Amino acid sequence: MRISQLFLFCFFLLQTSKLFSQADLVATAADFTPTNLLKGDLITAVVTIKNKGNQPSGANYVTFYFSKDLSISTDEEPASRVSLKSLAMGASAEVVFFYPIPATLTSGNYYLLFQIDPYNSVVENDENNNFCAGPNGCKTFFVESLRKFNSLIPCPIIFVHGLISNDKTWIPFKDEIRRMYGWIDGGRLDYCLNFDKNQSTADGCSTIIDHTNSGSIYPGDFYSVNFDIAKDGTLYVNNLNIFVDDDQSNQSAVVKQGCALKKAIKRVLELTGAENVILVGHSMGGLAIREYLQNSNNYQNDGKHHVSKILTLATPHGGTNYLTSAPGVNLGLLDAKSEAIRDLRYPNLDFLFDGVYLFGGQESLLYPNFYHNSDVNCDGDENDVIVGLNEKYSPVDLNYACIIGNDDKFVEKERADLNQVIFPQPPLFIGPTDRFYVNSGHSIQEDKKNFSVFVQGLDEPTYYETAYSLRTNTGWFANVTQQAPNNPLPAPQNTIDYDDFKVNIPSTGTWKISVYDIPVNTFACYVLNSAYQQLKKVSSNGADQLELELNVSAGTYYIEFEATPTTESWRFPYVFFNEFTPTSNLVANFSADNQSGCSPLTVYFSNLSSGSPATYQWSFSGGTPATSNQQNPIIKFNQPGVYNVSLTISKNGNSVSKTESGFIVVGKAPEANFSYSYVNNNTVQFFNTSANTAISTNYVWTFGDFQNSSEESPTHQYLTAGTFKVRLVATNNCGSNTIEKYISTLVADKEIAENEKIFKVYPNPNNGSFTVFLNADLKKTDGKIVVLDAMGREIQSHGLNAETEIEIYDKTGGVYFVGIKTPEFVLFKRVVIQN
Repeated sequence: MRISQLFLFCFFLLQTSKLFSQADLVATAADFTPTNLLKGDLITAVVTIKNKGNQPSGANYVTFYFSKDLSISTDEEPASRVSLKSLAMGASAEVVFFYPIPATLTSGNYYLLFQIDPYNSVVENDENNNFCAGPNGCKTFFVESLRKFNSLIPCPIIFVHGLISNDKTWIPFKDEIRRMYGWIDGGRLDYCLNFDKNQSTADGCSTIIDHTNSGSIYPGDFYSVNFDIAKDGTLYVNNLNIFVDDDQSNQSAVVKQGCALKKAIKRVLELTGAENVILVGHSMGGLAIREYLQNSNNYQNDGKHHVSKILTLATPHGGTNYLTSAPGVNLGLLDAKSEAIRDLRYPNLDFLFDGVYLFGGQESLLYPNFYHNSDVNCDGDENDVIVGLNEKYSPVDLNYACIIGNDDKFVEKERADLNQVIFPQPPLFIGPTDRFYVNSGHSIQEDKKNFSVFVQGLDEPTYYETAYSLRTNTGWFANVTQQAPNNPLPAPQNTIDYDDFKVNIPSTGTWKISVYDIPVNTFACYVLNSAYQQLKKVSSNGADQLELELNVSAGTYYIEFEATPTTESWRFPYVFFNEFTPTSNLVANFSADNQSGCSPLTVYFSNLSSGSPATYQWSFSGGTPATSNQQNPIIKFNQPGVYNVSLTISKNGNSVSKTESGFIVVGKAPEANFSYSYVNNNTVQFFNTSANTAISTNYVWTFGDFQNSSEESPTHQYLTAGTFKVRLVATNNCGSNTIEKYISTLVADKEIAENEKIFKVYPNPNNGSFTVFLNADLKKTDGKIVVLDAMGREIQSHGLNAETEIEIYDKTGGVYFVGIKTPEFVLFKRVVIQN
């Protein structure tokens, strides 16, 4: 054989060997529980993956999908992604997946699908890695329409809107949070800040009206504050161009917004049982957050602010350049003389005494004729010397972040930078505020492309001093995110995501930390004592899970997760469980014979604790009695609401507690209500604002055009112009309630032909004689045919017949109107009379 032939033969053998020496990843077992879930419930899947090939696979990923039809489209987003460690030939790994059912999923049956190596980073004999979970092939799970109210993150978020805005500005972000992470919306907190409708008086914090509907807020992961509400409770009266009953609450002083935020934080802490909250503010909302934080008189009753982090978006920390024109000029929907405009200004060459709220100065030197009032601190005296917000110290025991729009025409980038205005009382120190830039204008929160940066801004603490506090025996979700560009850590630490948490251990015992759904190949968990000394470290080694266990005594400890993020890891949260078992074997536990019902509700509680406790101390929010030391108490709940239950058991000096947030749900017949806004001339978005809906409530809508819906907040398109009676019936186990409102719609010229489906006028134009033809359904309703002259005066009326001959006796010609009036709608057509 020639040398050249031998070379070609060896090359062929080498390539053939490569072709048939490849990994092959397959699922050998997959199942999940439960098969019937409420929205908010956790679904748990266990998948065994084996490398059946003859080469190691290398570290890669597994993605999970919820599907109704056993298909995964190329543009479909996975519910989650977990890491898959490198597998040797013949080796297997077990992947465990936890995920909350998003509230955005519609009720029905779903398959749990998963893809091994979704990015094709592993060369395999068979690249088809799509599988379906089920013990004997694919099985489905059913998602119910009801929601389970719970908390998935350690610190609930409160969203605060900006000037002439309202809570609806957060809808794009909240929709993404619910869809991607399954987080629960706890509801809206409403506060009217201008109770007397008089902008010339500053009012004060004591006059703030709390319009929050207790029946519409629940334990959840995020809440929104709304200042766009009138004294009488009418919602959204400012930025919808409705100036009747517009109390300009959301153009009130920042001082009053800070006071309202105190009330909102107190409410959320009570609902969730959390120690702290996260505050997120857009535009002026960021100043409301700082007003609360930088004035200790705003703090809660225990003297603490109870805030773990703030994130501001396009906030004019240094004032807004949009207001450089002379005070008092017309600014569209903005009242140029309002307290808010006064507070957002900064000093400039033309108006040296502006900017008192932010930069300090004498109230009386403000231009009194340019603003409704000069009472910046809202104390009833307009002659005070103000210490500006940017002159006040900032607390150091929380985390700060800001997002800045590169194309913001209202706030200059330097003035939106939180780093420029946050400073502590010496000799304390605050590290750099995480700063992110996005290519957006002022409304950063309304652009979904900014959502990844928003999650980066919510990144968990990097430092032990500001770690989030955790309760034991709970599970939480967190994210692996790329770090802020101004991260001060030296390379390569500045690219690592450190997430820090603090845990108080009550007694000697065993502490176990379990982590699942790890979305990256490089991940580790550390445990440290109160002196920040490392006690134990466990690395995932590319797996999707890790476990760490150690014996501890009573004290404060820290958990730190260290991960190397990828560009997509922010999208897929990991979950960790923080379990503590005391040496005394005391475990607090309880049940109730009934967790929900109509008021008044009597509940029999059963102690299920182990370890033979010597004493029992119960606490029942909203209960009568509110406390008990009986082993199995009987408690009555008289008022509707969602209530927490706590049990502390003790023995030989050791005590353990258990708290169930939202454990008891007491309802009454719902109070139906809704608001609406126009998507366009003939499409209406309805917002269900019904009260007393803690117990599962069903809804029936009728839109006045023979159409109906059972959705909670439907969108409806009308085919004709007119005035329609919309009815909402809300029903739960405690009763039913109905509300009716009239709305009017318009249609474009090209859609006018749709009117013919309701009634016709023929001929038109005519000489004064014409016939009205009715839709057959109209004959079954109460109403009449009316004829109006050009001035709108009724000159004739007729019953609803299939055909009605009408004669106009005035033969001089002109325009008349023929209409159908029913209890459900009013609809007119123009008729032209030619002489």
